[in-house]
Amino acid sequence: MNTITAMPSLHLPWYVLQCKPRMEDFAAHSLRSLMGLVVYIPKRKVPSKGRTIPLFPGYVFIQADLQIISPSCINATAGVVRLVSFSGEPAILPTDVMMSLQEKVALLDASEPVVPGSVEPLRDDVWRGLESLVTSSTSPMHRVQIFLHLLGRQQELHLQRQRREQLLRKG
Repeated sequence: MNTITAMPSLHLPWYVLQCKPRMEDFAAHSLRSLMGLVVYIPKRKVPSKGRTIPLFPGYVFIQADLQIISPSCINATAGVVRLVSFSGEPAILPTDVMMSLQEKVALLDASEPVVPGSVEPLRDDVWRGLESLVTSSTSPMHRVQIFLHLLGRQQELHLQRQRREQLLRKG
């Protein structure tokens, strides 16, 4: 559900909206249908719950021309608390930061699920022939805890998910 329904513009700035608790989707629908705004809610899959949840609970990103659509109209939209501002000015999120966020979220969606209890053979040149036992995914930043049998005993390792995936591929 990390899709953007309208086509983003390279010329319009991105803004951050604070939403009422668990109202991100409702606010996004209202902003899209009533104002025609480009709305982005980065989400991550939670296999144990069988659904996706916002990566930034309580926040959505919009692309808008605030000269045409008044910030007060945006703030009055159902589910929206306020347009995030600093010193009274709406905070602009640079387009390159937004694009980078979208790319990283797309990588999260494409990565293999981490299943505690699974035994995975390592294929990296250095570790080939060893098997890892996934014990847990220890944080939302996708750190993975695994056990390796090395030197006659189990060694516990904490890895970034990206490094784990590198070890599982042929090196």
